Amino acid sequence: MSKKTSAPPVKKTTTAKKTTTASKTQSSTKTTTKIPPKKTEEEIQEEKERIESYTKAGEIARKVKTFIRPKIKPGVKIIELVDLTEKKIVELGGKTGFPVNISINHIAAHYTPPPGDTNEIQDGDIVKFDLGVHIEGYSVDTAFTVSLNTDPALENLVKASEEAVENAIKLVKHGVKTNELGEIIEQTVKKYGYKPVHNLQGHKIERWDVHGGKSIPCISTPTGDTMEDGEIFAVEVFVSNGEGAIHAQVSNEQIYQLNPTVGKIPLRNKTARKILGYLVREFKTLPFSRYQVYQEFPQGTFALLSIISTNKLEKHHILSEKKGFFIAQTEHTIMVTKTGSKILT
Repeated sequence: MSKKTSAPPVKKTTTAKKTTTASKTQSSTKTTTKIPPKKTEEEIQEEKERIESYTKAGEIARKVKTFIRPKIKPGVKIIELVDLTEKKIVELGGKTGFPVNISINHIAAHYTPPPGDTNEIQDGDIVKFDLGVHIEGYSVDTAFTVSLNTDPALENLVKASEEAVENAIKLVKHGVKTNELGEIIEQTVKKYGYKPVHNLQGHKIERWDVHGGKSIPCISTPTGDTMEDGEIFAVEVFVSNGEGAIHAQVSNEQIYQLNPTVGKIPLRNKTARKILGYLVREFKTLPFSRYQVYQEFPQGTFALLSIISTNKLEKHHILSEKKGFFIAQTEHTIMVTKTGSKILT
C-alpha cells in the first residue's frame, strides 16, 4: 500500500612512551570496544516471534497472489476479487493488513470497492492488485500488475516496474541509504521510456503501522534514510506513461484508519459505538474499508458516517494520474540483513 510522499564505536587510548633519568615507563596502546548490552530472554523471544510472524505473513501473501492472479480477467467484478482474496487470507491463517486495493488504468492506489459495487474488469485495463497480510500486527505489503492492454506503447510498462523493484532490492543491505535505491529505480524506469511516479514511495513497516518512519524514493534524491539490519521495508515502484505524478481525489474515499492521537469521542448512536468498538478490536491502527464494516454491520451505513464526521478516522484518498494515462505497480516486502535482504513476499 503506497506512501505519498551503526556499528558500535571503537575508542583507542594511548599513553606515550616517557623517559627520565630516574626511570623509564611505557604504557602499551589499548583498544576497547563498546559491547552492546546482552538481550534479555524476553527480548530474544519477542524478536523470534517478530521474524516468525513476518515470515508467515509473507508465505500467505505469496500463496494468495498465486491464487488470485489467474482470476483477474475481463468480466469479473472487482468486488468478487476482493471477496476471494480477503477470504483466502483468513483461510490461510492471516488477517488483512489493509483492504485489497484494485486500482485500474490511471488510478494508482487506494481504490477498493464500496458496498454494492458493480464495476468489472474490462478488456484494455491495466490492473494493479495491492494486498496486505498481517499476523498479530506484523504486516507485509505486496503488489503486482496484470495488463489486459495490447497497445505497443504500453508493452513494457509492467516490466519496467518489476525490473525497477528487482534492481532496487539487489542494493539492499545494512547501512545502505534509501536514496541509492531511488537512483537505480529512476534509471531503470527511464530506460524503458516511462516515468517513475515521484510522489509515491516505498516505506518501512512496523508493527500495527504499514507506513513506518522511513521512506524509499522512486527518483534520485540528495539524501535518504539508512536501512538497518532487521528492519522491514516495502520496496514499491509505480511507473507511468504520463506525467509521473499523482493527485488525491477529494471524494469517494473508501479506506480509513483510526487516528491514535484522538481519544474518546461522544457517540449517541448505539450502532456507531458498536462499530467503533469493532474497529478498535479488529484493526487497531491498521487501515480498513467501508465494505469491511458493511459486511459486519449491513445496517450501519449512517452510524459509520457519524464516526467519519469526527476526527477519529483518517482518510486514505484515492490517488490517480491524469485520466488517459496508465500506471503499473510492483511491490515486495523485504527484511534487511547485514549482507543483503530476504524477500518475504
